[in-house]
Amino acid sequence: MRKVILTLLLGLSCIDGFAQLWYRGRYKEYEAGMTGIYLVQPVTFSPDGKNCYIGSYNGLTWYDVDVVNANLTYRETLTDGSLAGGDGISDGHAITVSPDGRFVYLAAGYLENSISIFTRNTTTGAITFQSILRDGDAGISNLKYPYGLVMDRGGKNLYAACKDWDGNSLLWFSVNATTGALTYMGKFVDGVGGVDGLQNADNVTISPDGKNVYVVAYGDDALTWYTRDTTSGNLSYGGMLKDNTGGVDGLDSPLWVTVSPDGKFIYAGAESDNSIAWFSRDASTGAPTYVNRIVDGDKLSGTRGIAMHPSGNWLVASATNTDVVSWYSVNTTTGALSFAGYVKNGKNGVDGIDGTRYNGFSPDGSFFVATGYDGNGVAWFHWGDHNVGIDGLSIPDNIVPVPNPAQNIIHFTGFLGNLDYSLTVTDMLGRTVIQTKLTSDIDCSILPNGVYMYTVSNQNTGTKQLGKISIQR
Repeated sequence: MRKVILTLLLGLSCIDGFAQLWYRGRYKEYEAGMTGIYLVQPVTFSPDGKNCYIGSYNGLTWYDVDVVNANLTYRETLTDGSLAGGDGISDGHAITVSPDGRFVYLAAGYLENSISIFTRNTTTGAITFQSILRDGDAGISNLKYPYGLVMDRGGKNLYAACKDWDGNSLLWFSVNATTGALTYMGKFVDGVGGVDGLQNADNVTISPDGKNVYVVAYGDDALTWYTRDTTSGNLSYGGMLKDNTGGVDGLDSPLWVTVSPDGKFIYAGAESDNSIAWFSRDASTGAPTYVNRIVDGDKLSGTRGIAMHPSGNWLVASATNTDVVSWYSVNTTTGALSFAGYVKNGKNGVDGIDGTRYNGFSPDGSFFVATGYDGNGVAWFHWGDHNVGIDGLSIPDNIVPVPNPAQNIIHFTGFLGNLDYSLTVTDMLGRTVIQTKLTSDIDCSILPNGVYMYTVSNQNTGTKQLGKISIQR
C-alpha cells in the first residue's frame, strides 16, 4: 500500500531537522543604477548581524541586513575615486570585520597588493576609509595578491594569505584596538626556512580556540598548519598535508578552508577535485589528519567558497563552474558530510549566482549571501525549515490536505472556489515533480518513495503556503 504522510510547516517548528536555502532576491551591476559589484567576490557580515560588506573588482559595497524579513538593502558603494585620503580597494579578494565591529579590512589583489582599513559606525554600519598598507611599505614584503584574511576572535591579530608567485606567503599583523591600525609582525614564505606548502596560498582560517592557523595553497595542492601564540599572535610552522600523498585526497587546487565551531574538524574546498575534504583536528597540537572527502562533478564543480553554519550542523559550498550553491548536513561526531540540497542560477527563479565564488552566513545563521562573479550579482537567501513572510508565519487560506495518510489521491480543503491556486511539488533536490492548477483532488500516484516539499500559491493574493510530503510504500 502506498502511504502519503502530509505535514504542514507551520509556525517555527522544524520537521526532522530539515533546513534549506530560500531564495529572496538579488542585485546586479548596472541594474537600477547599481555599481560596485562588477566581478564581485568576497562577502562578510558585521558581528552584530546588521550589515554585510562585499568586495569586487571595481569597489566595496555595503548593505543593511534584515534577518526578520530576510532582506538585503543596498546602502553605498566606495571606489578608489571616492575615498578621501587614499585608494587601494580595486580588485578586492578578501574582507573581514573586527570582532568588536568597529573596523573593516579589505585585501586587494594584483592591482593593489594592499590591505585597506575602514572605520565602521556601529550604529549605522557606514564605513570610512582610514589607512592602507601596501607591499613595499617599510618592513613589508611578499604582500603580493593577498587572497585570504582572517582575524582572531580577540581582535589582536590579522593574518593574510598571499598567492602571487612573488608572494607565496602568510603574513601577520598586530591590531591596534583603539584605531584598528595594523603593524607588521612576521611572515612565512614558501621554500624559505623549511616552510613548504604556500605556493599560491589562497585562503586562511583560524581555529575557534585561537591556537592554530590553517592555509590552503592552490599551487601546492596543500593544507598547512601553524601553532599560534595566543598572547603575541606569532606563528610557528606546524607541517603540511599534500594531495595524493600519504593517503590524502581532495586537495587538488584547494581554494577555501574553514574549521568547525567546536574545533574538531577542518574542511577544505578544492576546485579541480570538485570536492570538499575533511580532516580531524588534534585537540592538543592542532595537527590535521585526513578523514575523507565528498565529490560531485555537478554540484561541487569548481568549488570555491565554503561556509559553515554557526550551529556546526550544516556546510554550504559555491560551485563556480555550474552556478550552484549546495548544502550538506554535518555529522558532528565524525565530521562526515551528507548532501542535503542545492539551488542553481536560473532554476526555480534563482538569480544572481552565475559563476558563484564566495558566500557567508549571518552570525545568527538565518541569513545567507552568495556572490556571482560571472554575472556580477549578489543574491541573498533565508536559511531555515521554512521561508519567511509567505508560508509558516501566516496562512490566510488555511488549506489542508486530507486524508493523512493518503493513498493515491490527496484532497485539499479550505480554499475558496472563486480564487485561483497553483500547486508545485518538488523533490529534495529542488526538481519539480508536479506542477498544476490546484483542484480539490490531486493524483499523487506518480511520486516514488521519498520526501517532497509542496507549495500552494494563491494567484489572486500572492500568498503561499508550504508543506512537506513523505511517500512510503
